[in-house]
Amino acid sequence: MASKLSKITTGYHTFVPNQVLTHNQLNELVTYLDDQSRLAKVFLQGVGIVCGFSARVIKMKGIGLEKDTAIEIEKGIGITTDGDLIQLKQTKANAITAELPEMPAVYTHYKKFLDDKAEYEPFKKQNGLVDMWEILPGSTGSTGKLNNLKLDDKVVVLYLESYANDGNLCTSIDCDNQGIEEVQKLRILLISEKTAELIVKNDPVFVWHNIAEKYINLPEIKLPRVNLLSTNNLANLRQSFLAAMSQTVLTKLKEGYNTLYVIFGQASVSAQIDKLLKLNLNAKNLLVDFQYRYDLLADLIATYNEIKELLYQINVECSPSINSFPKHLFLGRLNETGTFPKYRHRMYKSPLSTIEQKNRSKVESLLARGNQLLTNYQVNLAESVQAIRITPSQLNGDLGTRAIPFYYSISTDLLRLWCFEKTDNLKSTFHYSYSTDLLADFPEIRKPLQFSTDEFGFYRIEGHLQLDALECRDQINSQIATYGLDFVCRIVTLDDSENAFVGFVKNHPQLEHRGGVGKGGTFVLVANKNKVVADFYLPYLVADESTAQNCCSLMECTYPWISSLKYLNNLARSTKGTQSRNKVMPKNYVLQVVEYRINGQNLINGATNIVIPLSKIFLRRIHSITEALNSRFDKGLVFDFNESQKRFVITYAKEDSFVLRVRDITLNYANPTYTFSNKGMFRNNKVFRPDAMRCRDLKKYQAAFYEALQQKIAPVNKDDDYGKFNEKWKKWNLLKERLPDHAEIQRLKLTRMITSVNQLPAEIATTVRQLKNEFQGIVETQLQFKLDGDWVNGEWVNSAMLDYYKANKKNTHDDLVLFVSLRKYLHSETGISKLSIYITNQVYNNDFDELIEKYNSFADIYFGAPSGANAISL
Repeated sequence: MASKLSKITTGYHTFVPNQVLTHNQLNELVTYLDDQSRLAKVFLQGVGIVCGFSARVIKMKGIGLEKDTAIEIEKGIGITTDGDLIQLKQTKANAITAELPEMPAVYTHYKKFLDDKAEYEPFKKQNGLVDMWEILPGSTGSTGKLNNLKLDDKVVVLYLESYANDGNLCTSIDCDNQGIEEVQKLRILLISEKTAELIVKNDPVFVWHNIAEKYINLPEIKLPRVNLLSTNNLANLRQSFLAAMSQTVLTKLKEGYNTLYVIFGQASVSAQIDKLLKLNLNAKNLLVDFQYRYDLLADLIATYNEIKELLYQINVECSPSINSFPKHLFLGRLNETGTFPKYRHRMYKSPLSTIEQKNRSKVESLLARGNQLLTNYQVNLAESVQAIRITPSQLNGDLGTRAIPFYYSISTDLLRLWCFEKTDNLKSTFHYSYSTDLLADFPEIRKPLQFSTDEFGFYRIEGHLQLDALECRDQINSQIATYGLDFVCRIVTLDDSENAFVGFVKNHPQLEHRGGVGKGGTFVLVANKNKVVADFYLPYLVADESTAQNCCSLMECTYPWISSLKYLNNLARSTKGTQSRNKVMPKNYVLQVVEYRINGQNLINGATNIVIPLSKIFLRRIHSITEALNSRFDKGLVFDFNESQKRFVITYAKEDSFVLRVRDITLNYANPTYTFSNKGMFRNNKVFRPDAMRCRDLKKYQAAFYEALQQKIAPVNKDDDYGKFNEKWKKWNLLKERLPDHAEIQRLKLTRMITSVNQLPAEIATTVRQLKNEFQGIVETQLQFKLDGDWVNGEWVNSAMLDYYKANKKNTHDDLVLFVSLRKYLHSETGISKLSIYITNQVYNNDFDELIEKYNSFADIYFGAPSGANAISL
């Protein structure tokens, strides 16, 4: 039988007094009213399962019934796309109260169902009807118990069997008969999952909204934090940001956006996804906007997560197809084990009564915004920078609630897509941004600092990159004073000759880049050769240290240490050998600080023990002691050890006086006490060695000065023999030196330090020649290529080495296995090493983009001169 709404009655006749009514006129009125009722339900309320209708297999309980299988269906309500309201409930009398509580419907028997009367179109297949079984609450002559029916692969379907019962010739035209009977009978059916799959393919509403599995499998993506702990020059700083933009994160982002584009049927899906990875990271050694590229990745992740948050809340249909499920509802599988049921109609709501339509529109807007971010990203310092500007914004929350960053070129499309809520309220130009040309022409929008900023907790600061650091700070401080802004600006140098930035990070590990500063925080300008190369943010105020650092002259004094290096070495090595049978050997080196005064002020109240594991002494000897002292007394003298002179070093303010009394109590509490002071060194209060130094006591102890002194010159991770300490890097260099002698490397006849293009493996050399030819075909100039990076530094890994590693990775004594494993830990690289190819006589332009993408997995392409000392010509 055809759906009621397949042909809608649009008019009817009105009646007049004494009119003789025909059956057509009466049927016309009834059909019109019925159509309007159905249309209202389908298009103004929604279709699908409103509530209930959960189905499950149970075992009957009662005498003789324990082994009987039954299907229990919870009461519920649903609406089909033909406007039929389906309700299912069962009542059971309560003998005590005579009430009729609603109970789940229970079915124990089944029979084969043939839809021979209604001939429902979705149940038809090429050679007849699909296989269906009707379940019943009790036994009839032709039924069987559910025990005998396989239920593991069955899907429950509510089917409203609708057909006209014409009767026989006599009754259908008898004047006493009430007309043709319209039968509406609810059937509870079981079908196989294979049959269900065939039916839902022709259900456009179900197909579009069947995204539960895709939603669950969307990758979780968070922005990696930049590791600044080992950053002591500009190249390291760039690399720290690029390491955070790992291939793992980019791959997840590509997968996530690709899934979203497929769901929403976006055109040019592949082109959109390619843009997501087109961050031009190949130019990493030349980038001045590496922080902004990190910000771009953050914005893409934020947009992706906003979409993901809304994706499962868009079950709305503006005009559902009436042919989707006109007379049936899928209730799901009987053996459902997943988080979301596979074959079950949800409630697909009308836009009139819910916010789902707005959610769906917002998701589509956010997808378009992701594309727009990539299209509009642009940092042209020569043209874009007009002045240093401070723009009120938000630190957290949805991206659309924040100011539009400096690194996007403003367009009407970007303004429309930046914040869905503002555009929905006809305020797409009411954003804050560095560029104000296309914003609403109101002072409150274009000059926001002239008005109250109480609702904002963050300031974007932009336009300072590559400018003079002192001039930038002066301009920012001027705006702070003019507009009464609640933050401070500081400069930290990042030059190869100084470790000020390393010390600053050590003392302020909360440092991070956010493109500005929060209220009550510190905006940190990082200067290299007096030019601003980066900026960071601290959530608290950092006092100006210039006064403290310049208030005093420094004095550096050296002394013999109280213990010999031989003693320390033997003590540390005791943990590695066989333990003594006579007494228990110590696990820690213990230095007791008996007295510590600066300018007469005590820094300790009673004796203080400094406990250092002997494992650290074994690796770093006296440097582990000086670092422990600096860490424990971070507002005091600065301690170090001079490796060449083998002497203990104390740095202090020239005019200050100090006394430091210590003794080694690791093995014996009766050891002598040694005193270090600005007047000499003493052993048990007697002169240990004459010292000609003299100091005048002019100042009291200043904690702020010594805290700043610690930050500026306290050694970080030093080692007696290897300078900056990092045991894994030491091991990496050792393995790199030993690898050429490895049996597998010699068997494969591989050259580790490539000094000529002829030494490249054959498969690599072939691809290099192809790459050069294709790049050369773009320009007329004869291009010059150079190779730098892992392949010329002896750090590369090829497929043969990876195969060897996989086959022998349990052998922790194999140098090649250790090399590949440590490479993963230190460099986060697990695949074949890419080539770093430089085109030295050509400026980058967009014509090269296609080839850069083509060879992205094989080589990083740079435009400019290589910086490595081992670079070779290709």
